[in-house]
Amino acid sequence: MSGEKVYMAGCEWLEKGTFPPYLNSTNFALIAKGDSQTIMKDWRLIALYNIVYKMVVKVLANKLKCVLDKFISTSQSTFVPGRSILDNALVAIKLIHFMKAKTKGAQGDVVLNS
Repeated sequence: MSGEKVYMAGCEWLEKGTFPPYLNSTNFALIAKGDSQTIMKDWRLIALYNIVYKMVVKVLANKLKCVLDKFISTSQSTFVPGRSILDNALVAIKLIHFMKAKTKGAQGDVVLNS
């Protein structure tokens, strides 16, 4: 596909909000890992996306970077720069440790994930 066609596909996506149907197709290939393949773990799945699709998605992701933090909850920390998924894991670990270590009190404690 020529550079002009890539540009036109990107402009169509920006104007209409839809991809041309041929861009959203993906081929999958199984690559053998070793000499003999007897179970599924012996194969590696490779997804072969259309390069124009990858380029348009990258443009969209870059355009959304500046506003993502306004639309994504603070509990969804992986998708926003400056936040770490480990923050949520550390809080969960501390809560569970507290609940396991608690030896006094008549009330039970519960951890909820929303």
